[in-house]
Amino acid sequence: MLADLPTYLRVELRYMMHKEKLEKMPMLQRNQSGFLKAISAQLQVSVLLPGDYAVRKKQLATAAFFLVSEGRLEVSGRFSKVRLA
Repeated sequence: MLADLPTYLRVELRYMMHKEKLEKMPMLQRNQSGFLKAISAQLQVSVLLPGDYAVRKKQLATAAFFLVSEGRLEVSGRFSKVRLA
């Protein structure tokens, strides 16, 4: 459905969907809306249930940034486990 809309409208809609969450993040609070729009245009929404993995060991990932709106995110390494959110 979104793919049928003009690009500028898709960007605006995605920005409005994620604006509140992005503006709550300390590292993004001082950025202008154009920058936040660019970020929101690249976001991929995932819903994970308890016990699900966002990324698995040996999975190729060129970049990752996680916005956690509810719940928590843990990063498990070979020798440690860190709770991030």
